[in-house]
Amino acid sequence: MPETRRPISHNLDLEGLRQAVQWPNPSARTVLALAGQLLAARQHDQGRALFTERAEQVPGQPLYAALAGFFQALTGNDLDHALGMLDRAVERAPGVTSYFRGLVLAQLPAQLGRAATAVAHRPHRRSRRGPRPGRRGHRASGLPR
Repeated sequence: MPETRRPISHNLDLEGLRQAVQWPNPSARTVLALAGQLLAARQHDQGRALFTERAEQVPGQPLYAALAGFFQALTGNDLDHALGMLDRAVERAPGVTSYFRGLVLAQLPAQLGRAATAVAHRPHRRSRRGPRPGRRGHRASGLPR
């Protein structure tokens, strides 16, 4: 008979976040906190199932679809479907959904031809040329040259 693994203890934060995400209109911060906890706990299948269910229950919230696609890609099952979910979520609400799609695209093998899409859709960063406002460099910090 195969032995089933049981956790040594319950992650009360994870359980509380799961419950909070089931409430009507949870904040994006709460949803993202749950995604982070599931990712840290390597509960990719549970994340896929939970966010797929929420995406079906609340079709007007593209973040759920993006997270469902993200976790589905992490499980390695039906990558085309996962990418389709991510693409549709980004079309509906670019922003944090683009971040999750970029994470998936950046991990794909180059043979799939989506690496250029990941680079093209990465968040734009400020130019680091020149001094930053409010910073005086190493002299102000008292560090030697």
